[in-house]
Amino acid sequence: MEFSESKDIWVDRGKISKIQSSSHDKSQASYVLPGFCDAYVTLGLNAWGGQAGVDGLKVALQSFLVHGFTNIESIGDGPWIQKVQGFIEKNQWKGPLIHQTAAPIITKQKEEISSSLYKSISSDKELENYLSLNLGRRLHIFHRNEEGYIPDLRTLYKLRADQARSYHWALHTFADPFSSREALATEWQTIFHPIHADASNFQLKKIRWAPLMSVYFFQTKRTEKLWLEQRNEFIKRSPFFQISYEEISKAFPEAFSFSEDDLSLAKQDLQEYLTEFRSRPILYERMLFASGSGYPLVYPGMGAWKEVQIWEEFLSDLKEDGKSPIEEQNEKEDSPFAFWKNLFGSEEVLEIAPIRKDIGKIPHARKILVKALTKNSCEFVQASHQGRIAVGLDANFNIYKRNPLALKDLLLFPDSVYQRGNLVSGKPVK
Repeated sequence: MEFSESKDIWVDRGKISKIQSSSHDKSQASYVLPGFCDAYVTLGLNAWGGQAGVDGLKVALQSFLVHGFTNIESIGDGPWIQKVQGFIEKNQWKGPLIHQTAAPIITKQKEEISSSLYKSISSDKELENYLSLNLGRRLHIFHRNEEGYIPDLRTLYKLRADQARSYHWALHTFADPFSSREALATEWQTIFHPIHADASNFQLKKIRWAPLMSVYFFQTKRTEKLWLEQRNEFIKRSPFFQISYEEISKAFPEAFSFSEDDLSLAKQDLQEYLTEFRSRPILYERMLFASGSGYPLVYPGMGAWKEVQIWEEFLSDLKEDGKSPIEEQNEKEDSPFAFWKNLFGSEEVLEIAPIRKDIGKIPHARKILVKALTKNSCEFVQASHQGRIAVGLDANFNIYKRNPLALKDLLLFPDSVYQRGNLVSGKPVK
């Protein structure tokens, strides 16, 4: 990947109206990437398992923006999200643009669960009736091998076969081997959580996958001592976390604490999931980025940062010299490298003004990450800018003083974030 000459991006009424060669001092230019998208966020819960109040919600929304997310998909939240969406659309609140799913399908629970948050299903007939409704939004199916009803192979296959509608459905396996096998056997196209089962490349070749590794990472931190160590890392790395979450994150809820046996099992499970993650390069080009914010200890923004760290660590052994499994797909239209050709709406890759000390090889893991954070996830959540910077699309982009692809840990800490042409985080850029 090469850097191009610097460009000027013109914005008119929230959309990009023109991209042209710059006549300004190139030494003052910055780097730009499309605004990121997070495909799994629950705003109604905070990282301590409680209900998010208005003040906490505002802080959470700001945290997503600070980390470069201009669009998020809300899962398992109530109708009140629509009011929050309205506040953001009218610029009354600062926050990412929210795309709310239909109430996820879950197994009928013993305790009563709000029907505005989840749809409890106890039979194929109930499922059929629910799906016959014109939901108009994406549907997530929580498929767990537990007591009660779950859709069987025949039902899953029937759902998956309806291509026009199944594009809008996602299956959550929760890393359960049974659920993973069922999803693979029925060729389900969008899977959330680790795929914990033997699978051939043929079974995996069309899957869009959101691994949600940070959710399982934080399960290995569920003692007070381990959490405080992780919290201190967050405080050192993120001024926003320090200002907004330092006090509230001090007390570790007793209900979160794992026994030594549970902790050991969580660590063992995580290592298995990470091994599977690393060993499936055929999935990399279609991966979705999902932080799982709202799960225990998964803070808005910083949970996404941890997800990025995990991806980079466990994709770091992709070959830097010669052809990697990803580079071999270079000629294909849907490869991560072909993606760079149209990221900015043209045949030319738009990278702005390389700074001499930043130039160097860009790790393959970071290229995969950027595609997941932008084009893959933004198209999935149906963000209006499509995860691209191009004339006619919404002006959602992140701006950096330093090259975010060459420098570790910079990607999720942009200097400025613009949403529909409005500065929503950081300092204005000329």
